[in-house]
Order: sequence, then structure tokens, then C-alpha cells
Amino acid sequence: MAFTQIGHRKTETGNTSHMSNFDNLDDLLNTRVRDIAQTVNIPSGTWVWEVKAIKAFQPDNGKDGGVLFTLTPVEPCDDVDPEAFRAWNDQGGDEVVFYRVSGAVRKVGADIREMMKRIGMEDNRTPASLYGEKFLAHLRWDENKRDASRPWSRLTSFSPLPKAKGENEAQLPAIDFEVLAQEKPDDLPF
Repeated sequence: MAFTQIGHRKTETGNTSHMSNFDNLDDLLNTRVRDIAQTVNIPSGTWVWEVKAIKAFQPDNGKDGGVLFTLTPVEPCDDVDPEAFRAWNDQGGDEVVFYRVSGAVRKVGADIREMMKRIGMEDNRTPASLYGEKFLAHLRWDENKRDASRPWSRLTSFSPLPKAKGENEAQLPAIDFEVLAQEKPDDLPF
């Protein structure tokens, strides 16, 4: 899946197409507003997501904290509208989604454990080891009652990536115990 480079935005001005390149905020501040493209949200549907960052947070006011996952969409699945995908991809396709798990420490732990189980991770891994992992999840947008122009992203239906054809669960290599006994008769594990 090809994504356009970060920072490039395709805008429509009149009948011509104009590419604005925002390498820094000074470039942005010196661009006419009509040449700044409106943001198109990541299209709803099932995506392959990659964990780009994980950060624990604890508010100063003593309330419950949580863990914030920064996720990037890697590849859309069949239920993502192709037209919406093209519009999003044409603007740069460089968005991230934040997935927050918050509450008391025990609740956060249980929620992360359930998420890791759903995406197929072994139970001997730590939540910090999610960095770089890829999985499937469904994205939808919910209304933001405070600001209608900024809907809330919701991720649901977490699941592991499908296994490639012929790929089995982790298999131990076959061991020829007769050869092993001939090479190191005193070092047998039994």
C-alpha cells in the first residue's frame, strides 16, 4: 500500500490542483488559508494498525491514570470505502489515532490484558512490548458533542492479523534424538 509522504497536502484552488508543502510551521504560517487543505479523517472500517508509541500517564490531581497508545493505519481492509480512502490518501495519509485505556491501575491492566489476548499476543509478553506490533481493528467516528467539527475516533473488534497460507503456530524444530545421542551421549536432557 503506497502512502503519500508526510507533510504534503493536495488542495483544490479554482480549477487547478496545488500542492502545499509544510515542512515546518513557518511554511504553514506563510500559506494562504484557501491553499491549506481541509483535513479528511481516516475512513471508517477495518484497518491493519501499528503501535507507534505507548505512554503511561498519571494526572497531577491524583485521579486515575492510564495508558495511551499511538497507532498508525498501515493498510485498509475490504470494508473501507475506496473513494474515502483515496481522498484521505491524497491529502497525505499521515494521521495517527490515539487509543486510551484509563481508570484504576487494576482496570487498566485488565483492559490491556484483554486487548493483548484479542490481538493474539502471548501472555508472557509485557504491554510495553506492544511497540511495533500490528493487528486488525475496526475504526468508527462518533459525534463530539462539544465540537461537531472534531469527531471522536473509536476502535473496536481487535483481532490478530490473519496467518499466511501454510503458517502454523510456533513450531519447535524437529530433533533427531538418535543423532543427538551419538554426538553428545552425556548431554541428553532425559
